[in-house]
Amino acid sequence: MTGRRLTGNLRLAALAAACIALVAFVAYLDGLTSALIAFSIFYVVPIVIAAWYGNRTMGVAIAIASALGGSPRTSGRSRCGRCMP
Repeated sequence: MTGRRLTGNLRLAALAAACIALVAFVAYLDGLTSALIAFSIFYVVPIVIAAWYGNRTMGVAIAIASALGGSPRTSGRSRCGRCMP
């Protein structure tokens, strides 16, 4: 019995879906942690996977999704509650 591989557009669609799910998971974990823990480095992982195994367009699209996924939490908050504004 031989295994079948995904090819062409189906492979790219599956890769995009997996990377979007990974971005959503990282954004969820980022929302659970406090503002003192920098979680932004983990957004790079799905971008690298999409650009390496997909193409440049997919890498840029996942990068934009990562930027949008991380922006609501960090846009108006300070990293330190006792820091001066």
